[in-house]
Amino acid sequence: MGGSGGKLADILTTVTSRLVPGGRIVVNLAALERSQEVYHRLKELEFAVEMVMVNAARGQELGDGTVRLQSLNPVFVVSA
Repeated sequence: MGGSGGKLADILTTVTSRLVPGGRIVVNLAALERSQEVYHRLKELEFAVEMVMVNAARGQELGDGTVRLQSLNPVFVVSA
């Protein structure tokens, strides 16, 4: 939902109004604040909402041949 131009609530209202019965919406977000906004807006629209945070790390070889994990930014997945 990046690049919503400050219209995230309006976008969610439009998207959810077009869901077929039993349909599902899944939103991936990089910012915690946006994930909270999406979560609460979907609750206001009376959806059953779940949120998870996905973490990943990339292996980075050190000079002595050992490998360390370099954390990447988490992604928040909100589904309803």
